[in-house]
Amino acid sequence: DRDHYFGRIWRVDHKDAKKLQVTDLSKASIAELVKTLESPNRVQRMTASRLLLELPNPLPAGKTAETAKIASLLEKNFGYQSILKLALDTAKAPESRVAALWILGQRDSQMLMAEWTPALDDADPIVRRNALLLAELPHYTVATSGDFVVSEDRFRKLLADSDAPVRLAALRALAVSKIKESTAQSLIAAWPKLDDDFQRSAAVGAASQNPALVLKAALDAPETTNLAPLVAALAPLLSDPEQAATLVIALAAKPVAVDPLKREILTSLGKNLKTAPLITAPLKAALSTLLASPVSSSALPLVIQWDGAKSDFTKVIAQIAQARKTELADVSETTRLAAALSLIDLRSTDAWILPAVLEAVSSSHSPEFQREIIAALAATGDPQVGISLATNFGKLSPPVQAATFETLIQRSEWTLALLDAAKSFDISTLGPANLARLRTHPDKAVAARANPLLDDLLGPAIKAKAEIIAKLSADLDIPGDPAKGKVLFTAACATCHNLNGEGANVGPGLTGMGAHGPAVLLQAIVNPNAEVDPSFVAYNIETQDGKFHAGVIARENPTSVVIRSLAGEEEIRIADIKSRTSTGRSLMPEGFEALGSESLRNILAYLCGTDSQKFRTVDLRPVFTADSRKGIYLKAETLTDTLHFKKYGNLQVGEVPFNVVSPEKSLNGNNLLVLKGGPAGSLASTMPQRVEIKLGGFKANRLHFLGGVTGWGYQGHGEPSPVMKVTIVYIDGQTEELAFQNGVEFSDYYTAVDVPGSIAVNLLTDHQVRVFSKSLKRSAPIDKLILESSGNIAAPTTAAITAELQ
Repeated sequence: DRDHYFGRIWRVDHKDAKKLQVTDLSKASIAELVKTLESPNRVQRMTASRLLLELPNPLPAGKTAETAKIASLLEKNFGYQSILKLALDTAKAPESRVAALWILGQRDSQMLMAEWTPALDDADPIVRRNALLLAELPHYTVATSGDFVVSEDRFRKLLADSDAPVRLAALRALAVSKIKESTAQSLIAAWPKLDDDFQRSAAVGAASQNPALVLKAALDAPETTNLAPLVAALAPLLSDPEQAATLVIALAAKPVAVDPLKREILTSLGKNLKTAPLITAPLKAALSTLLASPVSSSALPLVIQWDGAKSDFTKVIAQIAQARKTELADVSETTRLAAALSLIDLRSTDAWILPAVLEAVSSSHSPEFQREIIAALAATGDPQVGISLATNFGKLSPPVQAATFETLIQRSEWTLALLDAAKSFDISTLGPANLARLRTHPDKAVAARANPLLDDLLGPAIKAKAEIIAKLSADLDIPGDPAKGKVLFTAACATCHNLNGEGANVGPGLTGMGAHGPAVLLQAIVNPNAEVDPSFVAYNIETQDGKFHAGVIARENPTSVVIRSLAGEEEIRIADIKSRTSTGRSLMPEGFEALGSESLRNILAYLCGTDSQKFRTVDLRPVFTADSRKGIYLKAETLTDTLHFKKYGNLQVGEVPFNVVSPEKSLNGNNLLVLKGGPAGSLASTMPQRVEIKLGGFKANRLHFLGGVTGWGYQGHGEPSPVMKVTIVYIDGQTEELAFQNGVEFSDYYTAVDVPGSIAVNLLTDHQVRVFSKSLKRSAPIDKLILESSGNIAAPTTAAITAELQ
């Protein structure tokens, strides 16, 4: 814990450091204080600044320096002219000029404002940034009635500044000023150039003062391709129904080119606007136009919400519903999905719609299609939807049943509907874990309904724990099959427990637990609540929106609690919690004795003695893009422009095995994964920017990469830059990202330049190849890896990937 949760403060002194002269400022004159602002000692500068600011201000706020007499008075009282001269003297050190600027800026007088603004054009970015930060001081915003302290032309220039902190400071200054139409246009023009999250967040903060005005500027922009993130952040902030109506009228008049922005705004208004505007003739015409346009699916929920009586759009809504009904039978699953999602929004307009959507879920569509529909139905919160899902539960495929169960159990009335329908399907298919969740549901009325019902449906066998354990214990002397036990463990236990590096961390880790012997472990499996580790007691949490969440407490702080369950980790804000109750029970369900004596013996044999392998190589053959026998970066004909391995097959680097594929044994003649990069016209520029690699569901805690090089890579100078991102997609749908940089993990393939995040290995006949590894945050079954280049000049190259299993 000490290494992970507590810091250490170190003071490092240079053995040849020179002592600086420290001036006693207690009796210093104004001139001496101003001179001290040029000291290289920060403490001395700050002390001088404080003493100068503590000197009395000779003028009341709001006065202007109109006469030489007043200027002389200012100089006499706190060295005004000397400080101003220092602030604007480009020959002085920036830290000294910044100290002078802050003294000028903190003097509560409008008269000084025009004096320091020339620093906004200074050659030093540190000076420009601090001059901008002065505009945030309250007395300036009051003095200017909220108008921006600099001119529009200067602001536009500062937003395009070459220094990112200067751009950020300009946005912060704007956030405390009024946004005008011209300012909004400047903000929109600058948005594509804001290249980090800090700047984009500051831009959103500034724009949030008047989101309608900035959204209008976005719609009027000559180029809207990159504006979607800004529009997505601002659209939910619209709260005035009349502003929303005006914006929708404007949307209807915009060309098809801005359809992505239209969809974002319309969808957000449908979800977030609490009060519907009055349907005027212009608004009705605009909504009709949008319903007949390519963005009709986004406009439709808004129309239904705003036109409560549906008197104005009854005919067109009915026509759209019939069109979507036809599309439900389309050959394209994408079209069918869009139609089903649209019909969900229309479910209240006609009785046939909800059954038709549920029929699509119960059909032979792909699980992905069905889960999308289930998620959309769940988001409605409609009681009738929950009843319909429960009624149709038995018709769903097992993967879709799992998603539907997670939806139904979050709302009491939906869970009761599932219990009412329990006799229409085999309730045991829910599995021990979900049956236990029904029995211990945080709503006592649900739990009271579930327990006798499940006892009735599942039979009395689950009640006789002692007899069952005694009977099973009699067979423990018969040897089990560890291989079969491993299969059973993976299917039934690894979703919660970790054994030798494999499995999840929901329940206690089982590595080394074999020392307790099979008899003790059998009792823990069959009767998990006989003794519960306090760290793994299950909690029920009800949130303010009426949803229930169950799991063990993984960690918490004053603002949030993280619970861990079969669904993974979920963070819940403390402010959103209505109640939190300990069940006093383990999250591990009861009923595993139903696996039978032989299966339990096999699991115990595996638990008590496993020899799981440590590594698994990842099969990259389906995604290889380049042939090492040819050039791989500039053009195929340049045969030296590649990675020539000395040998192929299983190569050992330290203790890690890598499978380096020979081009003769690959699926398509390729044996290297080169992702998009390089100048236009190069071979690398034609490579895919993104590939997906199926892993098949095994668990890993670390990924090892053989590659670490790129065409047009790091040459030993300049700052590191993004080069490749790896997304780990787990079977449960959760993801994790690993980001790699050119200059940290990656280096140039041709020039043997070292970088700190990887190690060069001697596997090539020339040039270089490197290895590096990254730990994974989760220990869960991995569905696939997604490798994606940053799309810049560097073309990241990977020869092999190995997953470490424990």
